[in-house]
Amino acid sequence: MKKIVENIAKYVIDRNGKIELQEAYEYSFQILIETVITIVTNLIMAIAFGRFWEYIVFILVFLSVRNYAGGIHLNTFWGCFILTNTVVVIILTVSGKIPLNSFTNVVIIVVLSCLLLIRAPIDTPNRRLNVEEKAIMSRKLKRNLLFINIIVILFVILSENTIIIVVRNTICIAFLSCLAGWAKNKYLKATDNKEKGIGMISG
Repeated sequence: MKKIVENIAKYVIDRNGKIELQEAYEYSFQILIETVITIVTNLIMAIAFGRFWEYIVFILVFLSVRNYAGGIHLNTFWGCFILTNTVVVIILTVSGKIPLNSFTNVVIIVVLSCLLLIRAPIDTPNRRLNVEEKAIMSRKLKRNLLFINIIVILFVILSENTIIIVVRNTICIAFLSCLAGWAKNKYLKATDNKEKGIGMISG
């Protein structure tokens, strides 16, 4: 995949002559290709499971939350690919299960939304957020979660229980991802501080 990304970036640079943007182009095209591969694979699985609309709901809710809440990031594309597809399979297979009543589902969604607002956004070692960026992402996350909760209430009125369950499970996955990302950051920070401490003692 690296060779493909480099060739695409080279083609774009040859067209506009901005060689200083090569690294940015390569990163952008890599993310784009990985996203397309993952979504196409997910769609194939959703169709195979007969859960196309459930998947559409999942991906819309998940992306609208994940893009601003952040969460766990694995070190390789294939690690992310396997984890994402595993999550999709779980969502698709349990979308009609764990049939709690609508009130309980709404309470769970509201509580998890509040917990996300408290913990998020989560940055990564490769993309640290400053105070202003965190404030912007928090506002956008709050807006999206408010919209999702309003839509959920409408689905309760319409008695669309399957959709409500998908939203509940998706918000739960987003929160767990956020929590895992936070835990990973804490671990990396503790490890880094420990290594710096050892370095200072050795020095």
